[in-house]
Amino acid sequence: MQGLALLLLATLQLVQLVQPLPLTIIHQPNHALHAPPPGTPHAERPDRLDAIMDELTSSNLGATIITSSNPLARVESAINATHSSYYLKNLRKTVGGLNSDTYVAPGSYRTILTATSCWLSALDLASSYSGPAFALTRPPGHHATKEAGMGFCLVNFCACSALEFLKENENKRVAVLDIDVHFGNGSADILKGLKRARFASVHERGIYPGSGESKAEGENVLKLPVPSGCLGPEWLEHVNQALEFVLADDPDLLIVSVGYDALSEDPLAGLNLTPDNYAEAIGLITGRFPKSRTFFGLEGGYALSATATAVRKSCEALM
Repeated sequence: MQGLALLLLATLQLVQLVQPLPLTIIHQPNHALHAPPPGTPHAERPDRLDAIMDELTSSNLGATIITSSNPLARVESAINATHSSYYLKNLRKTVGGLNSDTYVAPGSYRTILTATSCWLSALDLASSYSGPAFALTRPPGHHATKEAGMGFCLVNFCACSALEFLKENENKRVAVLDIDVHFGNGSADILKGLKRARFASVHERGIYPGSGESKAEGENVLKLPVPSGCLGPEWLEHVNQALEFVLADDPDLLIVSVGYDALSEDPLAGLNLTPDNYAEAIGLITGRFPKSRTFFGLEGGYALSATATAVRKSCEALM
């Protein structure tokens, strides 16, 4: 009987490797604790994630939607390993404006903890061949450097996840692809020089944070700016180039930071993508790397209806 049980377990594991589980969406229920002061207009607001979740729950998508429950100690350890103690100390005691574009509400740090937990849960699924997974969280994180929050971002959830994976797997490699319209300067800052990590960013030329065209931070970082007004086909060519770079070292895990602010409707940038272009990008990604070892995390995207549609189409492409 024991031998039969072991055989059945091995068979189930093999099936899971060949046929990944359906998409798992990890949702952040307390995200609205991070909100701008009453009466203050701001692009990064709770409506963003509410619109996405309304779209997904009304679409009969068929994905599994869960919340995250990682131990607080693990979540804080991942954050502490990613950002300096000086920055985190200031962040915890700040309420109001961290800088000219990034606010901190009384409940922001609790929101950060749950967002990090969601990304770590997505990591756990993908690192155990149980992807694809999608962490739907806010605020975005890819502009947060080791020493500072900026660009609406307080903690870099993508970098937290990548470093956690490298810590837990001493001989494995991680690839990070950033397809937000803005250069992921924080992720590049934290991951540069790491021998078991590669990072590539496809972003609009000449916009925030202003460092997307400068010389790369290290051999493991690739910047691929596209011109303002860029349409889907050219953007997808750059996504393919970015994939070639991050997958060159045969990684064990792929993390995709997805920003939907490259949509033509987005008020903060100047690219002309459609929701279908994002679905095509998902097809490129999953065509070159196993879905079971891939997870996605939400970054930007500020045109509510268009972003919600694009997220749904992305999820449909992952099913």
